[in-house]
Amino acid sequence: MKVINIPASVRYLPYENEDDDFTFFGSLEKINVSFSNKFYSSYGGVLYNKSKTYLIVYPNFKKDKSYKIPNTVNKLSFIINDYLENITLPDNLGKGYYYFFNSFEKLKSVSASKKSKNYYSKNGVLFNKERDTLIYYPAGKKSKKYTIPSIVKKVVIGSMSNKYLQELVISRNVTKIGEENFIEGNLKKIIVHSPNVKYGELCFYGNKGKIKFYGLLNSTTQKYAKKNNYYFKAIKLKYPTVKVKSTKKKTAVISYKKVSGAKKYNIYRKTAKGKYKLIKTTNKSSYKDKGLKSKKTYYYKVKSIGNKLKSDASKAVKVKIK
Repeated sequence: MKVINIPASVRYLPYENEDDDFTFFGSLEKINVSFSNKFYSSYGGVLYNKSKTYLIVYPNFKKDKSYKIPNTVNKLSFIINDYLENITLPDNLGKGYYYFFNSFEKLKSVSASKKSKNYYSKNGVLFNKERDTLIYYPAGKKSKKYTIPSIVKKVVIGSMSNKYLQELVISRNVTKIGEENFIEGNLKKIIVHSPNVKYGELCFYGNKGKIKFYGLLNSTTQKYAKKNNYYFKAIKLKYPTVKVKSTKKKTAVISYKKVSGAKKYNIYRKTAKGKYKLIKTTNKSSYKDKGLKSKKTYYYKVKSIGNKLKSDASKAVKVKIK
């Protein structure tokens, strides 16, 4: 069946159940609704509720490559389509992860405008508005390498399954890769700059070929690789977690826990308008920076230095001198 015509008399459609035949007509191209129907409407062959705030069914066999969801829509039902390559989300779409996007094998891009209340997109990849959660990486995006942006902290469940990706860079602020990501992919190389990534169940399941991990010494990624029989090579040390406080003697006290593999630590300082400069190299876990100016704010970073490896700079800490 390629076309469904819904008359004015219809009051209910069983679209909420993913096992329903109505939702999964494999050859459905178009849905028409009588203008007199008080409960449903159609636009461009797509089924909505009467007020067009709810996209109910996008036909499985509709052959358009791009679709812009009307801005009246704030909710999506379960959608499957084999032809869509580009989707533009409405500005008022409510919060959700919309896992069904993973079934769009040809989808290359999901776009959200700057006016979107809950979403942000860059190069076709979808994030929450705050940009700290990666919601969806298109299955049909053909890039061989992707770097998760540095602001991202979490990759949600099942949001990244792509057969074209061969190299992935996980930035330092990522702490969680949700379950069922990178299933049946072709990943060969994963570079992890975060010390404490937690990987959910079934990540990398069915990957074709052997994945090689490159990350921080004694990181959670190293433990994960060992547990799951993946190759791992340490390319950096962990960076220290730094604290700083001011004393009454115009002194800043910088402290941190020692890092495994580190023999010494480089301490860097700057003022609000200045650049970071190396002020001390020490093998101790604290340092007193003396002779500072009262009422002035200083910023500090620390690097771990080993025999062969070193870390990235720590996250900056600041202190206003008493």
